[in-house]
Amino acid sequence: MGWLKKHIEILHSDEKVISAFKHLEENIKRSQISNDLCEDEKKFVHDRKFYIREAFAKYVGVEVDEIHPDDIPIIALTGSGGGFSIIDAVKVFNALADTSAPQGAVELAFGGLVQKKDSGIHLSLVDIYGALLGAKLLIGHDPTIQSLDFKMSSQKKYVEGGKKPLPLYAAIYNNRPWKDYLEPEYAALIPDYEQVLERHKMKNGYFQWYEFTPFEFGCEEFPGDLLGSSPAGTLKFDLREFEMTLPDGIKSEFGKISKEVQDKLGEHEKDVFERIHLIPPTNNHNYSYHLYPPPYELGINSLRNLPILDPAPSNELPMYPLTNPSRKIDIIVGFNSARQVIEHELFDEQQIEFCKRRGYDRIARDISNKHCEIYDYIPNGKATGHNLQATNPTVFCHMPFLKNDKVDPTFEPLNANFTNTANFVYTTEQVNLMFNVAKQN
Repeated sequence: MGWLKKHIEILHSDEKVISAFKHLEENIKRSQISNDLCEDEKKFVHDRKFYIREAFAKYVGVEVDEIHPDDIPIIALTGSGGGFSIIDAVKVFNALADTSAPQGAVELAFGGLVQKKDSGIHLSLVDIYGALLGAKLLIGHDPTIQSLDFKMSSQKKYVEGGKKPLPLYAAIYNNRPWKDYLEPEYAALIPDYEQVLERHKMKNGYFQWYEFTPFEFGCEEFPGDLLGSSPAGTLKFDLREFEMTLPDGIKSEFGKISKEVQDKLGEHEKDVFERIHLIPPTNNHNYSYHLYPPPYELGINSLRNLPILDPAPSNELPMYPLTNPSRKIDIIVGFNSARQVIEHELFDEQQIEFCKRRGYDRIARDISNKHCEIYDYIPNGKATGHNLQATNPTVFCHMPFLKNDKVDPTFEPLNANFTNTANFVYTTEQVNLMFNVAKQN
């Protein structure tokens, strides 16, 4: 490990690493207050429809001239769960050392973290986890030719002309009003600040969704004046994940104790308890900090840092960004390999909450095939909270990662010991088994 520490120390003074992030300063000034898609994404949708027009015509069996771009449905493929928690840190470190340019590999894996820390952000375990995951999945034998692979904006080149599907990433902010505050100089501008703060702290918490594309980063769920298997979930989510890994005898007792504690709490105290983070989420500079002139209000716009985490505590599938009314997505195919597949009521619970917030009626069209459940999401004009009202009907195809008797009738993918949250190492045979089941399904 001494070689790794030496290489990371070099990064702190490496002008090449520092300059690699300078171009972001100009882009930061191009923020917009809008829930509409940015011009880049609109152009992508236009280009993509023309690019696949011929293939779509062939698929439906008509001449290309008969296909208007508006006839082509917008389809989103998404997945959940099955995060790369099965990672052997020792093997990752060895992989970095075995590249043709170890310093270059360390620069790619940890350069962003060094810059983040030097900018005043406290690093968390999730940051380290993400760096190791990136190293495992992205770094090849010659990292000197991969300098652009670790910047999301560099993915633009792959989607130019609509030649590839547009990647969309999601995260959530656990909005907990009882954690909000104003810095002293700004609190002094608010009459009766202490009383205002106490009333604010009694508000309910909720999950605020953020989305990333190669073009922009943003959130549609800012309150009023603007416009929601996780390694860092809330306590409620962590307890549920943890409980699933316990032996059956202990599992039932753990569930009883957890329920007894929560039953003794009031509604607000229960909300506070359930939203505790056992593992702190990753922090980032908050691009909406003091977006408007003073006096500043309590909430996300008065926080210097934006702590975001995996969306799983809110919804295992990124339904919120995919159903942004501006995207007009017609079909969502969701491959679900989260542990909620084992307990279907957890899946239903999240989807019912999503439909309530977005303003959908959820109608089961065909759920007879357990490997592909089909739901119609119909806008009802009753969105709640800070979400935009759904305007576009959407078909949701839910494809859970279930056992397949043709591969191995004794293997339950998400109930096996080696697939639980606490496991961090796979054997080759186990990986192949998982792939074969997924392929057969």
